[in-house]
Amino acid sequence: MDTACQQPQVEFDAASTSHQADCLFPPPSGNGAPASSSARPFRPPRSEPPPAPQVCTNDVQNSEPSAEEYDPEAVKLSVKEAMNPPNKRKIVLKFNSALQLVGNEAGLLSGVMGLLGSNYTKFPIYEKDWRKVRTRDKVYNECVKEMFYFEEDSRGMIKRIIFKMLGRAWKETRNRLYHHCYDSGLSLEENIKNRPSGITADHWRWFLDYRNSEET
Repeated sequence: MDTACQQPQVEFDAASTSHQADCLFPPPSGNGAPASSSARPFRPPRSEPPPAPQVCTNDVQNSEPSAEEYDPEAVKLSVKEAMNPPNKRKIVLKFNSALQLVGNEAGLLSGVMGLLGSNYTKFPIYEKDWRKVRTRDKVYNECVKEMFYFEEDSRGMIKRIIFKMLGRAWKETRNRLYHHCYDSGLSLEENIKNRPSGITADHWRWFLDYRNSEET
């Protein structure tokens, strides 16, 4: 995992890292083949037509990840470990026909997006609207898709779900930083001097101007 996707150190926890999940694929059996009561393959009776191939009910393409890219073993990862997996392999996300995330990986994705969305070095806090944050696609392609394997749907619903998670964390982090670091008893310049580490003076000034404006 590129170090650019890792979370910077802050004075408070941006998200809980206690959530763990069973990720990726279950471990193979001892001989490399799934357990079976018989080695003989199933064949339908000759008097009946063969079963029709199964077709996915949504518009997500189904494809199997290669062993070189995706971990074939079920591994328990914490949220922080998922941000920088020890084996450098991706976590597989599973969606049902309604494009809802299923399995324990759902909680892991939520935790990772909470940490990533609270990374104010990637998502500047001074923007007034999450939709105006110009780094969203860059982080989605270079971080989210480097940590997780999933097939995108043609309507972009999965991407919007992930953006919503990131945006929620971004907004919560801005509120937390404001209440944690801003002191109304100090002047603007004093507050800028006492800004959180990792945020430039200009970004903090613009953010405070926005938060303290009458319109806000």
